[in-house]
Amino acid sequence: MSDVVEGVEALERKLDDIGRSVRLAVLRALHEGVRAIAVDARNSMRATKVRWSEKGNYKASLPGYPPAIRTGYLHDSIVFGVDTTRLSGVVGTNASYGKYLEFGTRYMEPRPWLYPAYARNKRKILGALNSSIRNVLRRSGR
Repeated sequence: MSDVVEGVEALERKLDDIGRSVRLAVLRALHEGVRAIAVDARNSMRATKVRWSEKGNYKASLPGYPPAIRTGYLHDSIVFGVDTTRLSGVVGTNASYGKYLEFGTRYMEPRPWLYPAYARNKRKILGALNSSIRNVLRRSGR
């Protein structure tokens, strides 16, 4: 009967190890994923050309396109992080006007910069999460 108890304890240890390994793999994949979204959002702003009027005044980027970099504040304030407790990632900005550019106002059409970056990276992030978990489970099955 003691063989069964030893086997169960070893199995519990193995499952705990697998759980920790999966969690770590998910956290790494999430970190890379939110980083990719932040980089993509910054790059989309770089790709939008600053426009000037004939009088030399700044003209906003066209509706539907990411905002151009004028002062660099929004671009430089894009931050990202991973919540290790909830296993979730966050990308955002400290610039108060970032949400107005993203969603628009009743006076201004949106100049989305964050959601398009998420949409372009979503499939790659999900693939990385899946392959990370799959690799941990393969290694643990040996």
